[in-house]
Amino acid sequence: MNLRRVAPEERVDGLYTYWKKAMEGVPYRFDTSLEAWTRCLFADSAAGESLFLDSQVWAAECEGEVAGFVQFGRPAFHYDGQGRRYRDPDIGVIRQLYFDRERPEAGAALMELAEAYLRRYPEAFAFYHAFGMGCQAYHGKLHERIRHVDGLLREHGFAVRHENVYYVVPVECWKVAPDRGMDVRVQRNDHEGTEEFSLYVDERAIGTASVRYLADLTGGRTRNIAYLTWIGIVGDARRRGFGRALISHIVERLGQLGCSELHTDTALTNVAAQAFYERLGFRNAGITRDYVRSAGTS
Repeated sequence: MNLRRVAPEERVDGLYTYWKKAMEGVPYRFDTSLEAWTRCLFADSAAGESLFLDSQVWAAECEGEVAGFVQFGRPAFHYDGQGRRYRDPDIGVIRQLYFDRERPEAGAALMELAEAYLRRYPEAFAFYHAFGMGCQAYHGKLHERIRHVDGLLREHGFAVRHENVYYVVPVECWKVAPDRGMDVRVQRNDHEGTEEFSLYVDERAIGTASVRYLADLTGGRTRNIAYLTWIGIVGDARRRGFGRALISHIVERLGQLGCSELHTDTALTNVAAQAFYERLGFRNAGITRDYVRSAGTS
Protein backbone atom coordinates (compact mmCIF):
# COMPACT_ATOMS: atom_id res chain seq x y z
CA MET A 1 0.00 0.00 0.00
CA ASN A 2 1.25 3.47 -0.90
CA LEU A 3 0.44 6.69 0.99
CA ARG A 4 0.62 9.81 -1.12
CA ARG A 5 0.03 13.46 -0.28
CA VAL A 6 -2.28 15.04 -2.84
CA ALA A 7 -1.30 18.48 -4.14
CA PRO A 8 -3.94 21.15 -4.84
CA GLU A 9 -2.70 21.66 -8.38
CA GLU A 10 -3.13 18.05 -9.51
CA ARG A 11 -6.24 16.41 -10.89
CA VAL A 12 -8.09 14.36 -8.30
CA ASP A 13 -10.29 12.16 -10.49
CA GLY A 14 -9.46 9.08 -8.42
CA LEU A 15 -10.36 10.73 -5.10
CA TYR A 16 -13.53 12.17 -6.58
CA THR A 17 -14.63 8.76 -7.85
CA TYR A 18 -13.76 7.20 -4.51
CA TRP A 19 -15.71 9.85 -2.58
CA LYS A 20 -18.81 9.10 -4.65
CA LYS A 21 -18.44 5.40 -3.85
CA ALA A 22 -17.75 5.94 -0.14
CA MET A 23 -20.76 8.26 0.21
CA GLU A 24 -23.18 6.08 -1.73
CA GLY A 25 -26.61 6.16 -0.11
CA VAL A 26 -25.79 9.17 2.10
CA PRO A 27 -28.52 11.80 1.53
CA TYR A 28 -26.11 14.75 1.39
CA ARG A 29 -23.85 13.28 -1.29
CA PHE A 30 -25.22 15.55 -3.98
CA ASP A 31 -24.42 15.24 -7.68
CA THR A 32 -21.30 17.41 -8.08
CA SER A 33 -18.94 18.14 -10.93
CA LEU A 34 -15.28 17.19 -10.56
CA GLU A 35 -14.29 20.84 -10.82
CA ALA A 36 -16.67 21.95 -8.06
CA TRP A 37 -15.65 19.04 -5.83
CA THR A 38 -11.96 19.88 -6.28
CA ARG A 39 -12.61 23.52 -5.41
CA CYS A 40 -14.52 22.51 -2.28
CA LEU A 41 -11.77 20.10 -1.27
CA PHE A 42 -8.88 22.56 -1.45
CA ALA A 43 -10.35 26.06 -1.34
CA ASP A 44 -13.70 25.97 0.42
CA SER A 45 -14.96 29.20 1.93
CA ALA A 46 -18.14 30.39 3.64
CA ALA A 47 -19.28 34.01 3.73
CA GLY A 48 -16.06 34.85 1.89
CA GLU A 49 -13.87 33.35 4.62
CA SER A 50 -11.63 30.33 4.07
CA LEU A 51 -12.64 27.34 6.16
CA PHE A 52 -9.07 26.20 6.82
CA LEU A 53 -5.82 27.96 7.58
CA ASP A 54 -3.96 24.78 6.73
CA SER A 55 -5.02 21.37 5.44
CA GLN A 56 -3.52 18.21 4.00
CA VAL A 57 -5.08 15.55 1.80
CA TRP A 58 -3.57 12.05 1.68
CA ALA A 59 -4.59 9.07 -0.44
CA ALA A 60 -4.02 5.39 0.31
CA GLU A 61 -3.46 3.48 -2.92
CA CYS A 62 -3.28 -0.27 -3.50
CA GLU A 63 -2.06 -1.48 -6.90
CA GLY A 64 -2.72 1.95 -8.36
CA GLU A 65 -6.31 2.15 -7.05
CA VAL A 66 -7.54 4.46 -4.29
CA ALA A 67 -8.43 2.49 -1.15
CA GLY A 68 -9.17 5.51 1.00
CA PHE A 69 -8.28 9.13 1.72
CA VAL A 70 -8.11 11.55 4.62
CA GLN A 71 -8.20 15.32 4.94
CA PHE A 72 -7.12 17.05 8.15
CA GLY A 73 -6.01 20.53 9.12
CA ARG A 74 -6.39 23.60 11.26
CA PRO A 75 -9.65 25.51 10.77
CA ALA A 76 -9.88 29.28 10.45
CA PHE A 77 -12.49 29.62 13.21
CA HIS A 78 -14.23 27.79 16.03
CA TYR A 79 -17.20 28.34 18.36
CA ASP A 80 -17.00 28.85 22.12
CA GLY A 81 -19.39 27.42 24.72
CA GLN A 82 -21.90 30.20 24.06
CA GLY A 83 -21.88 29.59 20.32
CA ARG A 84 -19.77 32.67 19.52
CA ARG A 85 -17.41 32.38 16.62
CA TYR A 86 -13.75 33.26 17.04
CA ARG A 87 -10.73 33.12 14.74
CA ASP A 88 -7.43 31.22 14.81
CA PRO A 89 -8.39 28.44 17.23
CA ASP A 90 -5.78 26.05 18.60
CA ILE A 91 -7.55 22.92 17.38
CA GLY A 92 -7.14 20.32 14.67
CA VAL A 93 -9.88 18.75 12.56
CA ILE A 94 -10.22 15.53 10.60
CA ARG A 95 -12.52 16.84 7.92
CA GLN A 96 -12.91 13.61 5.94
CA LEU A 97 -11.78 10.02 6.41
CA TYR A 98 -12.96 7.21 4.14
CA PHE A 99 -11.48 3.80 3.40
CA ASP A 100 -12.54 0.41 2.10
CA ARG A 101 -14.39 -1.65 4.67
CA GLU A 102 -12.37 -4.65 3.47
CA ARG A 103 -9.04 -2.77 3.84
CA PRO A 104 -8.84 -1.71 7.50
CA GLU A 105 -5.07 -1.36 7.12
CA ALA A 106 -5.75 1.59 4.79
CA GLY A 107 -7.85 3.26 7.47
CA ALA A 108 -5.20 2.59 10.12
CA ALA A 109 -2.45 4.09 7.94
CA LEU A 110 -4.50 7.18 7.13
CA MET A 111 -5.40 7.64 10.79
CA GLU A 112 -1.72 7.42 11.72
CA LEU A 113 -1.01 10.36 9.41
CA ALA A 114 -3.85 12.34 10.97
CA GLU A 115 -2.67 11.50 14.49
CA ALA A 116 0.84 12.79 13.74
CA TYR A 117 -0.69 16.12 12.71
CA LEU A 118 -3.25 16.36 15.53
CA ARG A 119 -0.75 15.81 18.35
CA ARG A 120 0.24 19.46 18.21
CA TYR A 121 -3.24 20.56 19.36
CA PRO A 122 -4.86 20.29 22.80
CA GLU A 123 -8.20 19.38 21.24
CA ALA A 124 -9.09 17.55 18.04
CA PHE A 125 -12.37 17.17 16.20
CA ALA A 126 -13.56 14.82 13.48
CA PHE A 127 -16.35 15.47 10.98
CA TYR A 128 -16.96 18.87 12.59
CA HIS A 129 -20.31 20.05 11.23
CA ALA A 130 -19.25 23.59 10.26
CA PHE A 131 -16.35 22.35 8.12
CA GLY A 132 -18.19 20.03 5.78
CA MET A 133 -17.73 20.23 2.01
CA GLY A 134 -19.46 23.15 0.35
CA CYS A 135 -20.88 20.78 -2.26
CA GLN A 136 -22.56 18.92 0.63
CA ALA A 137 -24.24 22.16 1.80
CA TYR A 138 -21.45 22.30 4.44
CA HIS A 139 -22.98 19.36 6.30
CA GLY A 140 -19.82 17.94 7.83
CA LYS A 141 -21.06 15.15 10.09
CA LEU A 142 -20.51 11.45 9.43
CA HIS A 143 -23.60 9.48 8.43
CA GLU A 144 -24.43 6.46 10.57
CA ARG A 145 -24.28 4.08 7.61
CA ILE A 146 -20.47 4.55 7.42
CA ARG A 147 -19.97 2.45 10.56
CA HIS A 148 -16.39 1.31 9.99
CA VAL A 149 -15.14 4.92 10.03
CA ASP A 150 -17.11 5.57 13.21
CA GLY A 151 -15.50 2.48 14.76
CA LEU A 152 -11.97 3.59 13.85
CA LEU A 153 -12.51 7.05 15.36
CA ARG A 154 -13.78 5.54 18.62
CA GLU A 155 -10.79 3.18 18.74
CA HIS A 156 -8.56 6.26 18.68
CA GLY A 157 -10.27 7.98 21.57
CA PHE A 158 -12.77 10.16 19.72
CA ALA A 159 -16.12 10.49 21.46
CA VAL A 160 -19.40 11.54 19.86
CA ARG A 161 -19.88 15.27 20.40
CA HIS A 162 -23.19 15.95 18.67
CA GLU A 163 -25.74 13.80 16.87
CA ASN A 164 -28.26 15.13 14.38
CA VAL A 165 -31.25 13.71 12.56
CA TYR A 166 -31.16 14.39 8.82
CA TYR A 167 -34.51 15.09 7.15
CA VAL A 168 -35.77 15.20 3.56
CA VAL A 169 -39.16 16.21 2.20
CA PRO A 170 -40.24 16.08 -1.49
CA VAL A 171 -41.75 19.40 -2.53
CA GLU A 172 -44.51 17.65 -4.50
CA CYS A 173 -45.66 15.85 -1.33
CA TRP A 174 -46.19 19.07 0.62
CA LYS A 175 -49.84 19.32 1.65
CA VAL A 176 -49.98 22.67 3.49
CA ALA A 177 -50.96 25.69 1.38
CA PRO A 178 -49.22 28.94 2.38
CA ASP A 179 -51.33 31.54 4.15
CA ARG A 180 -51.67 34.43 1.69
CA GLY A 181 -52.42 36.85 4.50
CA MET A 182 -48.97 36.46 6.05
CA ASP A 183 -46.20 38.91 5.32
CA VAL A 184 -43.16 36.82 4.28
CA ARG A 185 -40.21 38.74 2.86
CA VAL A 186 -37.38 37.15 0.90
CA GLN A 187 -33.86 38.52 0.58
CA ARG A 188 -31.48 36.92 -1.91
CA ASN A 189 -27.74 36.62 -1.35
CA ASP A 190 -26.29 35.69 -4.75
CA HIS A 191 -22.73 35.56 -3.39
CA GLU A 192 -23.64 32.81 -0.91
CA GLY A 193 -26.39 31.17 -2.98
CA THR A 194 -28.86 31.63 -0.12
CA GLU A 195 -32.22 33.23 0.54
CA GLU A 196 -33.32 34.62 3.88
CA PHE A 197 -37.05 34.36 4.68
CA SER A 198 -38.58 36.64 7.33
CA LEU A 199 -42.13 36.34 8.64
CA TYR A 200 -43.63 39.60 9.92
CA VAL A 201 -46.71 40.24 12.05
CA ASP A 202 -47.59 43.92 12.56
CA GLU A 203 -44.13 44.83 11.21
CA ARG A 204 -42.43 42.68 13.81
CA ALA A 205 -40.19 39.88 12.57
CA ILE A 206 -41.36 36.81 14.48
CA GLY A 207 -39.72 34.13 12.35
CA THR A 208 -36.67 33.79 10.15
CA ALA A 209 -35.18 31.02 8.04
CA SER A 210 -32.25 30.57 5.68
CA VAL A 211 -32.20 28.30 2.63
CA ARG A 212 -29.07 27.35 0.70
CA TYR A 213 -29.29 26.44 -2.98
CA LEU A 214 -26.78 23.95 -4.33
CA ALA A 215 -26.42 24.84 -8.00
CA ASP A 216 -23.26 26.94 -7.67
CA LEU A 217 -21.72 24.73 -4.98
CA THR A 218 -22.05 21.64 -7.18
CA GLY A 219 -20.97 23.15 -10.47
CA GLY A 220 -24.56 23.34 -11.69
CA ARG A 221 -25.12 19.61 -11.25
CA THR A 222 -27.63 19.76 -8.36
CA ARG A 223 -30.35 22.30 -9.04
CA ASN A 224 -33.31 20.44 -7.61
CA ILE A 225 -32.34 20.39 -3.91
CA ALA A 226 -32.36 23.18 -1.33
CA TYR A 227 -31.02 22.95 2.21
CA LEU A 228 -32.77 24.62 5.15
CA THR A 229 -29.80 25.72 7.24
CA TRP A 230 -31.87 27.12 10.07
CA ILE A 231 -35.35 28.27 11.08
CA GLY A 232 -36.43 30.07 14.24
CA ILE A 233 -39.59 31.54 15.71
CA VAL A 234 -39.39 34.05 18.60
CA GLY A 235 -40.37 32.62 21.97
CA ASP A 236 -43.79 34.21 22.51
CA ALA A 237 -44.91 33.27 18.97
CA ARG A 238 -44.11 29.56 19.17
CA ARG A 239 -46.75 26.83 19.02
CA ARG A 240 -49.08 29.09 17.04
CA GLY A 241 -48.47 27.64 13.58
CA PHE A 242 -45.97 30.25 12.41
CA GLY A 243 -43.16 27.72 11.83
CA ARG A 244 -45.46 25.61 9.69
CA ALA A 245 -46.59 28.73 7.80
CA LEU A 246 -43.02 29.87 7.15
CA ILE A 247 -41.95 26.50 5.77
CA SER A 248 -45.07 26.45 3.58
CA HIS A 249 -43.96 29.71 1.97
CA ILE A 250 -40.43 28.32 1.55
CA VAL A 251 -41.71 25.17 -0.13
CA GLU A 252 -43.89 27.21 -2.48
CA ARG A 253 -40.84 29.27 -3.40
CA LEU A 254 -38.83 26.10 -4.05
CA GLY A 255 -41.52 24.83 -6.39
CA GLN A 256 -41.35 28.08 -8.36
CA LEU A 257 -37.57 27.65 -8.69
CA GLY A 258 -37.85 24.05 -9.88
CA CYS A 259 -36.58 22.41 -6.68
CA SER A 260 -37.97 18.97 -5.91
CA GLU A 261 -36.57 18.39 -2.39
CA LEU A 262 -35.93 20.32 0.80
CA HIS A 263 -33.28 18.96 3.17
CA THR A 264 -32.49 19.92 6.75
CA ASP A 265 -31.21 18.49 10.03
CA THR A 266 -31.74 19.01 13.74
CA ALA A 267 -30.15 17.84 16.97
CA LEU A 268 -31.02 14.35 18.16
CA THR A 269 -31.76 15.87 21.57
CA ASN A 270 -34.26 18.34 20.07
CA VAL A 271 -37.30 16.10 20.17
CA ALA A 272 -39.67 19.06 19.69
CA ALA A 273 -38.03 19.95 16.36
CA GLN A 274 -38.10 16.29 15.27
CA ALA A 275 -41.80 16.06 16.03
CA PHE A 276 -42.36 19.32 14.13
CA TYR A 277 -40.60 18.11 10.98
CA GLU A 278 -42.20 14.69 11.06
CA ARG A 279 -45.70 16.16 11.45
CA LEU A 280 -45.00 18.13 8.28
CA GLY A 281 -44.02 15.02 6.33
CA PHE A 282 -40.22 15.18 6.50
CA ARG A 283 -38.59 11.76 6.20
CA ASN A 284 -35.94 10.71 8.70
CA ALA A 285 -32.86 9.96 6.54
CA GLY A 286 -30.57 8.83 9.36
CA ILE A 287 -28.32 10.00 12.17
CA THR A 288 -25.16 12.04 11.57
CA ARG A 289 -22.35 12.52 14.11
CA ASP A 290 -19.32 14.64 14.87
CA TYR A 291 -16.55 13.78 17.32
CA VAL A 292 -14.11 15.35 19.76
CA ARG A 293 -11.00 14.25 21.62
CA SER A 294 -8.98 16.14 24.22
CA ALA A 295 -5.23 15.77 24.60
CA GLY A 296 -4.21 12.69 26.55
CA THR A 297 -7.26 10.60 25.63
CA SER A 298 -5.82 8.91 22.53
